Amino acid sequence: MSLKMKSYVLLSLFGILTLLIAIHQFSPSIGVATNSVQTDINYESRYAGLDIEFVSKHSEDYTTSISKPVTSSQKVNEKIEAWLTEQEEQFLEDVHKLKSSGTLDVQANLNIQLETNPLAEQQYHLLFHVYQFMGGANGQESLHSLTVDVASGKLITIEQILDTNHVQFTDIHTLLVNALIEEGIDDIYQEELSTTMNNPSLWTWTTNEEGLTLHFDEYEIAAGSNGPIHVTLPFDEISDYIKDDWKRVWELVEETPTESEEQAEDEHHSTDVHEPDQIIKEKEEQDPPQEDILFEPNQLEKDGKYIALTFDDGPHPRITPQILETLESFDARATFYMLGTQVDFYPELAIEVALSGHEIGNHTMNHMNMTTLNREQLVRELADTTSMIEEVIGITPTTMRPPYGIYNQQVVDVSTELNLAIVNWSVDSEDWRSREVGAIKEMVFKDAANGRIVLFHDIHQATADALPAVMEQLQAEGYQFVTVSELLELEQSNLDIGPHSRRVIE
Repeated sequence: MSLKMKSYVLLSLFGILTLLIAIHQFSPSIGVATNSVQTDINYESRYAGLDIEFVSKHSEDYTTSISKPVTSSQKVNEKIEAWLTEQEEQFLEDVHKLKSSGTLDVQANLNIQLETNPLAEQQYHLLFHVYQFMGGANGQESLHSLTVDVASGKLITIEQILDTNHVQFTDIHTLLVNALIEEGIDDIYQEELSTTMNNPSLWTWTTNEEGLTLHFDEYEIAAGSNGPIHVTLPFDEISDYIKDDWKRVWELVEETPTESEEQAEDEHHSTDVHEPDQIIKEKEEQDPPQEDILFEPNQLEKDGKYIALTFDDGPHPRITPQILETLESFDARATFYMLGTQVDFYPELAIEVALSGHEIGNHTMNHMNMTTLNREQLVRELADTTSMIEEVIGITPTTMRPPYGIYNQQVVDVSTELNLAIVNWSVDSEDWRSREVGAIKEMVFKDAANGRIVLFHDIHQATADALPAVMEQLQAEGYQFVTVSELLELEQSNLDIGPHSRRVIE
C-alpha cells in the first residue's frame, strides 16, 4: 500500500473515531441522563456576610458534628478554622488514647454548636458551644466566643468596647459577684473568678439589648452542679466603662448629630455600627409570608410501587436548590430532615422547599448524638427545632430523624410526647462516606425496593450530581416518588418501611 493510501486510511479512521466521540457526548440515548440539572442559584444567609457550613463525620469509635461559620473575610475564616481544627484534633487524640488503653467503651461524640447574635452591621457575636461525650453519666461542655467584623476582616475585642484601664474597672468584679448571687449561685470559686476578671482578654462574652453577658464553663468559677454559667451585666450599671463609640451604639448617651453626620447618614443610610434592634427589625420586615404553606400527604393506591427519597442536614444554600430542580423535573415529592441551625441561617430556602410541596422533618437543632443527652437536653433539641420550623416555615413537623440514626428508649419517650414519629431509613446511599456519584448510585440501586426509604444528604455536591440518574432509573423501573408521611399512611403489611437503622441503643 502506498504512503498516500495509508495516510488516507488513517485520516478516515480518525474522522470516524471523532464522530463516534461526538455522538457519545451529545446523544441522550447513550448513557447520558436527560434530566441532569445545572443551576447557579445560591441563597443568601439571613446574616449578611456570614454563612454556615455543617460538617459531620462518624466511625465505629466516634461521631463529630460541627457548625462552622464562613465569613466574607478570609482572615476571619482562617482564625475560625484554626480554632475548630484544634478542637477536633484534640478530641481525636483523646479518643485514640482511650481506645489504645482499652477504656473506650462507648462511641465518643464531639458536637460544636454555633449561636449567632448580631452586634452591628456585618458584626456578629459567634458563641461556640462545645459538647464532648466519652462515657459516663454526662458529657463535658465548654464555651468559646469570637466577635467578628466581617466587613473589615477583623476581630472585635472586649478592650475595644470597655475601658479596661479605668481606675475603677475592678468594680465590675463586684457587680458580677452580686449578679451571680442573685442567680442563686453562691458556691463561687473566688480565686478563679478573680483570675478571670483580671484578664479581660480571656473573657467569653457577648452582648444583647439588655447588656454585656459573660459566659463561664462548667467548673470554671463555681461548682459543676451549676453547669455553664451566663450572667448579664446591664449597660446602665457598667456605662462608666463603656467607650463613647459604643455608648452611642447602645444609646447610653444623648447627643445631637452634627450637620456632616446627618448628611453622611442620609447618603449611606447606615454607619459603621447599627443597633441590634434595628437589624432584627429589618430582618423581620424582609421575611416572606408563611400563611400559604400547608403540607398535605396524598392518598396512595395500595397496589402502587413507591419509594421515599429523604435529605438530611440542610438546607444548604447551593446544594438544596439543585436538588429541588431535579425533584421538580420528575414532578416528585420528597422529605427534607432539616437542622434548626440551618433553617435559622437560610429561612427563605427552607420556605422554598415547603412551597415546592415537600415534607419538612425535624432533624434536631444541632445534630447531636441523642443517646448522650439527658432528658432536658433532648426536649430542647427537638422542641426548639419544631419551634424554629413553625416560626420560619409556618408548618409543624410530624416526623423526626435522629442524627446518625441512633436513638434509645428515652429518645422514643420524648419524641412521643412531642408528637414526633421516629423515621430512619432502609436504603443508605452512603453519600456521606463516598462523596462519589458512581458509588452513590450503586448503593441506592443495590437495596431499592417497593416501600423503601432512601437516605441522602443535601449538603454534598456529589448527591446533587447523582440524583438525576438515580431518579431516572428508579422511574424507569416503575417507582413513584413519595414523602415519608405518604408512605407511612399506606398501611400495607408487605411494605418494609422505617424505622430501619438497627442502631438502637438499649
